[in-house]
Amino acid sequence: MQVHCRPDLTSVTFADISADGNGEYVCKGVRRTLVERTSGGFKVRGQVGKSFVPSKDKFILVKKYWQHVNDTDFSRRTYHLLDCNDRVHNHVALLQYQFSDTDHNVTVSSHGNSNSQRGKPFFRLRPSVRAKLATRSLSQTPEQACHDLIAEKGGIQCVSLNELPNRE
Repeated sequence: MQVHCRPDLTSVTFADISADGNGEYVCKGVRRTLVERTSGGFKVRGQVGKSFVPSKDKFILVKKYWQHVNDTDFSRRTYHLLDCNDRVHNHVALLQYQFSDTDHNVTVSSHGNSNSQRGKPFFRLRPSVRAKLATRSLSQTPEQACHDLIAEKGGIQCVSLNELPNRE
């Protein structure tokens, strides 16, 4: 099944990046680069190992690379700065999608436990949605919790597939 890529997501939590609604990816590497804040901006100092911890006014630029499982010309990259406390600086990360060739619809696989190769495509539920459902399930029925989450987003037309807890 072909699914249109959604490169227009403007704000997602860091944990939700993995559930972007575009299918499955394979990590193709991580690069960590030391960046120092100077009076004129930032200066790149070079690559560092995973255990390196920056001092004040120094950051680690972490670049992660993923390649789509079915469409190898489609990739996803994230960029974020880690501070001396190993936290994402200013809670901001850049998420980039890229085709090495021309843009096209991305093929999303069925779930790994599916009996059929041509089963419905599997869209991983965002961790933030799962957490909201867990909280709401303490005081609401599952149906009401789902309905309320969808209504908060502006209705079914405003919700992406990875924000729908029950897609039956």
